[in-house]
Formats: sequence, structure tokens, C-alpha cells
Amino acid sequence: MIPPYVSEIFFNNSKVTERKRRIVMFPKFDQTDYCIVKNLLERKINAQKKGIFTRNEWELIELNGYTHNEVAEILKKSEIFIALNTFESLNASVVEAMAAGSLVFTYEGYGSRDYLKDAENAFVFRNNEPYKLVYKLIEIIDDFDSNRNLLNSIRQNGYRTAHLYNRSNMELKLLEFFNRKFG
Repeated sequence: MIPPYVSEIFFNNSKVTERKRRIVMFPKFDQTDYCIVKNLLERKINAQKKGIFTRNEWELIELNGYTHNEVAEILKKSEIFIALNTFESLNASVVEAMAAGSLVFTYEGYGSRDYLKDAENAFVFRNNEPYKLVYKLIEIIDDFDSNRNLLNSIRQNGYRTAHLYNRSNMELKLLEFFNRKFG
């Protein structure tokens, strides 16, 4: 069961984390955009010759069949997380990935417009624009080390965003809501 807040298991509290050049995707197997993004990434990552680009150093993982705890550990050790939801008001997987320190590539969705800021705490794309998302992701990984300062800033801002949705903050917000509504 997934709690209605970002569980503490996702927060990467260590100062130094060895991250793998890993792109993690939350599976939406029946979603056209998911299939497009996955297939494009697999082709673009695997098609490069060694020594020309560093894309072949990257691994693509689908979060399928893992426990909540296992997902937290995978995200803490991964550089990038892709979420292609277009309809959730608070996409828990996005803020969980931010808490873990993964860079998020995602669609703007509906409610996420309130907390996602493109190139500030995530890379945000209009809904159903898989080609733009993949193009930007490839641009980032092709020059990953040169973009380290920008990416670290986005990672830190994402981590701060995720803290807005931790258990104590969410409990306080719910209590305030019920007091205003029924108090």
C-alpha cells in the first residue's frame, strides 16, 4: 500500500551517494507514450558506438514487480526517473523520485503544475510530447558531466520540493483543511 505522503524510506539523507547511470521508468505498458519513450531510449542508448558517446554506459530499468522499499533503493542509486502520467493531481512517484535524489523527466499533468517547475526542480514537458522528452533526455546524458552544476541544482530543488510532501507536512495540511472545513 502506498501512503498519501512521501514515505521516509525515499528520502536520501546521505550527503554522498554513488549513483549509477541509470534511467528508471514507471511502467504504463498500455500507454502509447510509454512505448514510444521506451523504444526510442533503447534504440538511442544501444545504437551508439563505444567511445563516441557515453550513452552505452546508461541502463534503462522498468519499475515492475518491485516492493515499495526496493523502489526507494533503486531510485536513490539512479540518476534519472521518467514519469509519463498526464492525469494524476499529485503523482506520488514523481515526488518520491525527487526525495530519492533522482532527476525527474515528466509531463505537466494536472495538479503537478502547482509544484513542478521546468529546469528548476524537474524537466517538465507538455502532456503527450514523448519525442521532446526523449530529445531533451538524450541531450542531457550526452553531456551529463558538463551539465553537473545545473543537474545538481535541479536535484537539490527537487529534494526540497519533496519535503513539502513528507508525512508531517501532509498531516499538518490535512489537519488545517479539516479544521477550516469542519472546525
